[in-house]
Amino acid sequence: CALMLACIALLFYYACRLQPKKAPTERRSLVYDSVDSKARPLLLRRKSIGANNSLQSMPGAAGRWAEGEESEEGLQAVGDMLVSLQQMSNVKTAYTLIQGFALVLLFVRFVIQTAFQPKLSVISGTLARAAPQIAYYLVQLLTSGTMLSCMLAIIFGGGSYTGVSSVTEGM
Repeated sequence: CALMLACIALLFYYACRLQPKKAPTERRSLVYDSVDSKARPLLLRRKSIGANNSLQSMPGAAGRWAEGEESEEGLQAVGDMLVSLQQMSNVKTAYTLIQGFALVLLFVRFVIQTAFQPKLSVISGTLARAAPQIAYYLVQLLTSGTMLSCMLAIIFGGGSYTGVSSVTEGM
């Protein structure tokens, strides 16, 4: 019961608290100056005033790259959105793990409750006799996963891959 209450609390936290303060309304992020221009389509958006306090030319015009500083508002908005998505993903993963564990416990309880009937006791007897083999399989799975994670952290951890920078990140 406590696990299910924890799941409900995580679900409400996910739905109510992790929503972004200002949800994006644009269909795409306003990061680039002009995606439709023929030259430099990935040029970052410029601030409103040019280099000599003059108005800027239109996006995609010649010499546009030299006018003013880059505007970081669009990049900051995209970064904030990605941080919010990562937090939401972490909470959703925790919710799913707790919910899965609660369902496994409910299944175990169901098997124990039906063990008194002769025909259904075959299921509990089979699971009881297979428990050492299942435990052995889980140990082998965890050992293989840990070895793979160590290998990924050693080979790719020091480079530009932050997802495998440590053994726990590689899992």
